[in-house]
Amino acid sequence: MTRQRLQGLLLGLVVCLALPLGAVETPQVTGVPLLLNAATDETPGRIIGPETMARCARGVIYLDWASGVTAGAVQLESLHAASLAAAAAYTGTWAPYGSATSASGTGPYQTSVHFTETFEYLRTRVSTAVSGGAAPGVSSYLTCN
Repeated sequence: MTRQRLQGLLLGLVVCLALPLGAVETPQVTGVPLLLNAATDETPGRIIGPETMARCARGVIYLDWASGVTAGAVQLESLHAASLAAAAAYTGTWAPYGSATSASGTGPYQTSVHFTETFEYLRTRVSTAVSGGAAPGVSSYLTCN
């Protein structure tokens, strides 16, 4: 056995021993933007597909409401489709996940939606127009592992 091969085996053993029994190391997805300062009713966000969602055993969508926002709502939605292009072209109603998250109080502030389900395609959508303040809007970000 070569020295390089032995070093590789030892490194693999060290990594395995460092993980708790039964643990699976999964890459983390952090701060993927879905909506950016959207305010208009029915504005769909960026679609996140299987290449990202495969790394999301559990996650959270952070909603960042702009300064002065007093009204509006965002809905987390999922879809089964053959491809990202098919998901983007889909004109039907996406499946809602839970209830729409509504603005409350006066921004700036954040709200969040947590999930433990697996989604094929995921997006957020402004389901009620965002209003209040000089420049009303909401942004959403996906973080998961």
